[in-house]
Amino acid sequence: MTRLPKASERVPSAHLSMETTINIYPPESDSIRLSLEIISFLKQNGLDARELLKLPAVRPRVVNIRPLRDYFVCFLHKKYLLAWQVLGRASAECYTHVLSKNARCVEIDVGGLPRDQSRSVTFQAVYEAIGEAIYDKDWPVIVSLECHVPITHQDELMDIMKDAWGIKLVQELLEGIGSDAISPRDLKGKILLMV
Repeated sequence: MTRLPKASERVPSAHLSMETTINIYPPESDSIRLSLEIISFLKQNGLDARELLKLPAVRPRVVNIRPLRDYFVCFLHKKYLLAWQVLGRASAECYTHVLSKNARCVEIDVGGLPRDQSRSVTFQAVYEAIGEAIYDKDWPVIVSLECHVPITHQDELMDIMKDAWGIKLVQELLEGIGSDAISPRDLKGKILLMV
């Protein structure tokens, strides 16, 4: 069973803020708010709410030989926010967290100029956090880029991504594989960008 690390076991991160720490590692004393119906259901089925919350949200059975186009993709929208969208704070560590829980699709909402700060986090920090969370044997990650950057600055945005993600970012067709036949197996450890 997956276990969250204790405070003494946690690895410090350059992207971790106080709000992120509380969201990712809630204090043990915090009670879980559940309806009476849910509590009753859990008891009837011998389940513990705290243990359920420690498990990854989804444990997909991956059939990795099908072409990528055959898969349904569900994006995690606004997962970098620690509070509500308009005035809330954001954290790059939220991307690392959802990717560590088997999320394979995330969104980056880029407004203004590429090197600007948005909702208390720099875009560079977000790109670095995503890149650091992906390893060679991991299933590919699709990044949905909601881009509001002026055309004159989009090359700068791509340079930041290329620097942060390096060879993980797919930038051209894979050698020897037709674009209609590419499967998740062929893209392990890679980042696909969707604009």
